[in-house]
Amino acid sequence: MNSMNDTGVVAGPASGRTSHTHRLRGLVGTGFIATLAAMVATTLAAALAQAVGVDFQVPDGGETIPLSGFAVVTGFFSVVGIVIAAALLRWSARHLAAT
Repeated sequence: MNSMNDTGVVAGPASGRTSHTHRLRGLVGTGFIATLAAMVATTLAAALAQAVGVDFQVPDGGETIPLSGFAVVTGFFSVVGIVIAAALLRWSARHLAAT
């Protein structure tokens, strides 16, 4: 709720760094939980596919992709997504503050 003091300045609710930091921490925390869930889900899906006979062999080299490889790649690109989301959150906060 906004109120006007005797100088004519509208005083609004306190916002700024605390709210921005809280939103950033929430984004990162949720992102890491989602990353762990995605890593488990992709590894489980690969294990189930392998159990029914799907072959994860690379055509040229003939090497088989290990199950841990699915978790590592999923985790890496999920973290990349978290970094992009955090950068966009920071950029949008700066953009809104400048207007």
